[in-house]
Amino acid sequence: KLAGKTLYFDGVCLRLGRGGYYRSKAYKTEAKYLRIGVFTDENGKAVDFTIGDEHDSEVNMMKEKLPLIEKSRAKAMVVDGAGSARDIVCPLVKAGIEPVIRASCAVVESKKNAPPPHDCIREKKEEELIWDRYAKKQEDYQKWRQETGYSMRWVYSEGRFSAFKRMHGEEIICRTQKAIHDE
Repeated sequence: KLAGKTLYFDGVCLRLGRGGYYRSKAYKTEAKYLRIGVFTDENGKAVDFTIGDEHDSEVNMMKEKLPLIEKSRAKAMVVDGAGSARDIVCPLVKAGIEPVIRASCAVVESKKNAPPPHDCIREKKEEELIWDRYAKKQEDYQKWRQETGYSMRWVYSEGRFSAFKRMHGEEIICRTQKAIHDE
């Protein structure tokens, strides 16, 4: 049902346990976190999600769902800078999905200063060419942001977490693994 639509991804951490920061400081207990990654569509409807702990990165959460994303035939995927990895960008492009992901400044700057293609001695691999095109598009960030609608990310993904936290709070109360997942 995602064919031709734009897919959005964002992650959030929720604190596990009761008592807040005062209790963890007073009793010298470590705060643990639950990391949730949610995929939404253009209407802000949650399409899929993934759950992990504080040690799971958002990139790994996206990699976990990448085969399903590739099969979805979505038009584009909008992610914050956490998704700007070759392991995410290249498979998306190969599947025909436009990655609307902010590249790091270092990657963009290195592409601005790269030698012209005719000066390169060796032939580049397909993934290197995809990565180069991805970074070159973002040389003029403001223009790229307006063309791709990257600034609308707040409405469709980050706004969902903001509303969720206002309604349910930022802490998970349950203690067992199954109860935490259910909550």
